[in-house]
Amino acid sequence: MATKDFNINIVDLQLFEIEVDSNISINNWKQETLLLKIGQNIAHNIEEAKIKIELHIRLESNESVDFAEFNITCFFTIENSKNYLMDFENEKVFHPQLITTLLSISFSTSRGIVFEKLRNTEWKETILPIISPVKLLSDED
Repeated sequence: MATKDFNINIVDLQLFEIEVDSNISINNWKQETLLLKIGQNIAHNIEEAKIKIELHIRLESNESVDFAEFNITCFFTIENSKNYLMDFENEKVFHPQLITTLLSISFSTSRGIVFEKLRNTEWKETILPIISPVKLLSDED
């Protein structure tokens, strides 16, 4: 599949299970660098043309006392999904370019959700960095 032929038509995007857990102590907080940890889980159902991307995002203060944790699940339904299938180790899987594109959309959406959820806290100026979806998929730190 050539890159120029790669057009994705997302029929449906649903956000589910947006969970937020935090312990941001406003009284003791001072301007500092926050540590960002991100994990992802990707699952798909080829017959139903659905892809699920779960993102686990955790922000921590330097002392790891103050934190904000987000679990965001995105469900995508892809039109003409069979066009994005390829053979990998004798199985049909979705093309990696489709997965990285959907992961990029999921993380971009999550950046907005995290920004909104932190709006009324001392971390209100925190904006998650733009991260390559290829880096999000890698096992390296």
